[in-house]
Amino acid sequence: MNIRNDDNKNFAGYITSSNTLSIVEKPFEKGNFSLWYNKYIPIILDGDAKEFFKPCNPDPNQIDEFVKYYFQNANNFYKGINDLLFEKHAQQSYILECARNKGLEVIEIWAQNTTRLLTGVGNSHPAEISITLDHNLGIPYIPASSIKGIVRFCNALRLQEKRGKDSFNDVEDWETNKLFGSSPEDFKDLKKGHEQKGSVVFFDVYPLPSNLGSHIELEVDILNPHYIKYYSPTNTKDWPSDNQDPRPVKFLVVKPGTYFIFRCIVPSSEYKEKIIDLFKKVFVEGIGAKTNLNYGRFKEINPDPSLKKKIDYTKQILFNTIASVTEEKTPLEESGPEASVLNKIKNLKKDRSQIGQLVKQLLEGDYSLEVYETLKIKLVELNEWEPEKGSAYSKMKERKTSIENKIKSLKEKRGDSQNA
Repeated sequence: MNIRNDDNKNFAGYITSSNTLSIVEKPFEKGNFSLWYNKYIPIILDGDAKEFFKPCNPDPNQIDEFVKYYFQNANNFYKGINDLLFEKHAQQSYILECARNKGLEVIEIWAQNTTRLLTGVGNSHPAEISITLDHNLGIPYIPASSIKGIVRFCNALRLQEKRGKDSFNDVEDWETNKLFGSSPEDFKDLKKGHEQKGSVVFFDVYPLPSNLGSHIELEVDILNPHYIKYYSPTNTKDWPSDNQDPRPVKFLVVKPGTYFIFRCIVPSSEYKEKIIDLFKKVFVEGIGAKTNLNYGRFKEINPDPSLKKKIDYTKQILFNTIASVTEEKTPLEESGPEASVLNKIKNLKKDRSQIGQLVKQLLEGDYSLEVYETLKIKLVELNEWEPEKGSAYSKMKERKTSIENKIKSLKEKRGDSQNA
């Protein structure tokens, strides 16, 4: 399909079957971002022979901006999948709950990447540098196998510190073998030992929006190799020199400040603190690619109350069960005016008149932080949180600002009382 023609100089298009032609004609209206990024990439089909089959932007003015084109569409696409993302977190949270009920120990750590995150850089891709995206959701995530690998690596570093050796096989340590498992290859140079499964179950690590009204965001990063001829696989004579033209390579990364939840199941309390301690070292060492250039750094954070409540609420809907609550309910939550307004929020429908009356009542009243956070979650579910263009825009914007100010004020008061 021809999607670009610059005065007959260049043609660009998607290579696709006739069955999917109708989808490709309207990019990003159907499917998910992962399929678009990995399967349907506009390439140059005519023009300068040196540029044939290279990824490009279908915009005639930006032929070399393929990555920017997909970056813009990714962030637009991610605005509409928050409910699916919360379902994924609810599913993982429910598995942890089931494991806990079976007597196993579970770990759930909330963290935030303080630097850009790049995963899947080694995957083959026309853009040269890829990124790991969930096949169904199309969002960046960290596979469980990667988490297991970096946690085991940090465990090996700890063993090295204790043993003072430059080289050793970590499966010689029986605890390593028990927690992380081993393969026949691990025992290749050892006289004894056998492979086994690890007893710690690591989960895929998914991101979260930084608040209920936002979405996951990517950024465009760049490498700028200066010695193109030297790095060429067919090079036999060129050495690194400043007379070679740099060739910028752009790629997608996860924006710093994104929330992630690290989850795993541990066989007993004996090893729980050890694994938590290893995760702390993982956050310092970095996750993903280019960690030696300060990519993939994380810091542990406290769970966000509104996001956690949204996950628990989604879990109740999906599994028809009451999510575990870490704090005891106050008398106000069990009965009285708080229970009444919480029930009203729960039963809200997409009726702007009804919503307006209840919001007015709550903003004029003096209720707990949980009430206003529950109201925000409900408005997000009803698609009544973000202001929509039209006659109601200013009212919705004012309503959103008022609720956010109320939540912020109550959080500040709670912080003051906890610090007192």
